[in-house]
Amino acid sequence: MLWFYSCANIAQISGGEKDTMPPKIDSTEQFTPNFQTNFQAQFIYLPFDEWIVLKDVLNQVVISPPLENPVDMKLKKKTVVIDFGEEELRENTTYTINFGEAIQDLNEGNFQKNFRYIFSTGEVIDSLEVRGNVIDALTEEPIEDVLVVLYDDLSDSVVHKERPYYFSKTDKSGRFTIPFVKQDTFKILALKDENANYKYDLPNEQIAFSNTVIITGDSISNNLTLRFFTEKPPIRTFAPRSPHYGYIPIIFTTDDLEKVKIESVEPIENWKTLIYTENDTIKFWYNNVDLDSLNLVIYDDKSLRDTFTVKLATKVKYQQSKPKMSVKTQQNAITHNPDQPIEISFNHPIEKIDTSRILFLEDTLNTLIQPEISIDSLRPNVLIFNYKWKETKRYQLIFPDSTIFDFHQFTNDTIRINYNIRVRKDFGNVTITADSLNPELAYVIQLLTSENKVVKEFSAAGKKTAKQTFLSIEAKDYKLRVVIDENRNQKWDTGDYPNSQPEKVIIGKETTTLRPNWALDLKIVL
Repeated sequence: MLWFYSCANIAQISGGEKDTMPPKIDSTEQFTPNFQTNFQAQFIYLPFDEWIVLKDVLNQVVISPPLENPVDMKLKKKTVVIDFGEEELRENTTYTINFGEAIQDLNEGNFQKNFRYIFSTGEVIDSLEVRGNVIDALTEEPIEDVLVVLYDDLSDSVVHKERPYYFSKTDKSGRFTIPFVKQDTFKILALKDENANYKYDLPNEQIAFSNTVIITGDSISNNLTLRFFTEKPPIRTFAPRSPHYGYIPIIFTTDDLEKVKIESVEPIENWKTLIYTENDTIKFWYNNVDLDSLNLVIYDDKSLRDTFTVKLATKVKYQQSKPKMSVKTQQNAITHNPDQPIEISFNHPIEKIDTSRILFLEDTLNTLIQPEISIDSLRPNVLIFNYKWKETKRYQLIFPDSTIFDFHQFTNDTIRINYNIRVRKDFGNVTITADSLNPELAYVIQLLTSENKVVKEFSAAGKKTAKQTFLSIEAKDYKLRVVIDENRNQKWDTGDYPNSQPEKVIIGKETTTLRPNWALDLKIVL
C-alpha cells in the first residue's frame, strides 16, 4: 500500500477543453420564432441549449423603435422570457430587439455577437438599412458607443421632446448600421445620451446632425459621415464674490469670453479698473472705491446677460494685511528652451516695474545681461524676458525687494529664480507648408502631437500656399491639421444645432517623428 501511494501522481482534475461556444436557441423546446409578422403576443420565449445568465439588461438590451415602458425580461431555467406588459405596440411596424452582451453562458461568459430578435406588427418585415460612421469633428477620430437616431418627424425640435423612431449604436470603429428600416424620409442625428432618455436635453450631451434629410434606400443613406461635437455652452456665471478689497474674480461656464464686457451700474468718480481674462475667469481689479457693495452688469456682445451685487471687503483691512507680489510657481531650477522667451506669472497684475533694479546674471561669473523686458499685453500679470539665451548656461533672475508694484501699489520681497538652458541639439526645427489653399478662404494651420495637442499654429488668408518655420521644437511625433476658419477669428469653432456645423478640418493622417537635432518638413495639400 505504501509503495502504491508513493508512486501516485497528484494532479488537478481536468474538465476537458474550454467552452468557447456561445449559447444558442434550443429549437427542440417551445420558442417564439424570429422574424414573425402580424405579431400580437404579449410574451416572447427564447429557450437556450445551456444554462445562461442575464448581465446588465438595462444597458445591453436595446429595442428599436423604443417603447414607452421598459419590458420585463426574466430568466426561467434556460429560457429568456420577455413580457411587454401593458405596452401598446405601433401598427405596421418592424421592431428589433438588440441583446448586446446581455445573454451569456453560465461558466465562460460567452455570448452571441449581433444577436437580435425581429418581429413586425404588420404583414411584412421592413428590410432597408442606414449605414455610416460618426467621427469627432475636431480630431476626426471614430466615436464609439453613441446613439445614432432616425426621426420620421422632420422638425428641428423633435430631438428635444420625442424618442426616435429607429436607433442604433456605433462600434469601436465609429461605424453604425440601422437595419430593418421602412421606406421613408428621416431626420438623422447622433447623440451622447447621458441620461438614457433618447433625447437631446442636457448641456453636456454631444450631438452630430446632417444638414439634409435622408431617404432610405438611396445611396446617401448607406454612406453617411456625422461629425460629433459639443455645443458652445451658453455664457453663464456664478455669483461672484470679492476675496479681498480691490479684486473680484468672475467665473463663467465657458472660456470663450472675447465679447464679454463688465461694467458698474452706477457711475463711480475717479475709480480705477483693470479687467483681463484668464481661462474661464474674468479678473476684475478696482481701486479708489469706498462702497459697501458694487453693482455689476455683464454684457455678451452688447446683449445684457446678468447683473450682480457684490459685497466689498474694506480697504483698510486689506492694506493692513500687507499683501506681497509673488511668483505663481516657484522652482529651484527651471530648464528652458534656448529659443523661447522666459515668462513669469505673478499673483497680481503689474502696475509698475523698476527695471534698473532687476538683476539677470549669466553663468558662474554672474555676468549681468540686459534682456528686453515687457508686460504681456493680454495678461498684465505676466512679465516677459526676450534674450538670445546661451546653450548649457545657467542664469539667475533676481527681483530685489520693492522692484515690482501691483495694481494697489503693493510690492515684492526679494525673489530669486534659476534657469538652466538646454542645448539646441536636443530639439528639432519644423517647417510647415500648406498647399492648394483657396485664396478666398481663411485657415488656421496647426502642428499637433500624436495626442492631438496643439504645439504651434499660424493663420493664413488670401494665399494659395502658406509656409512657416518653428525652431527648437521638442523631439516627438507630429502631424498637421488645417482648420477652415469660416468666421476668420483665428480658431476652430464648434457647431450649434440646428443652425451651423462645426468648422471643417483637414488632418494629415500619418504622424512623422521629429528627432533631436533634425529639421523636419511637413506638408499638407488640401
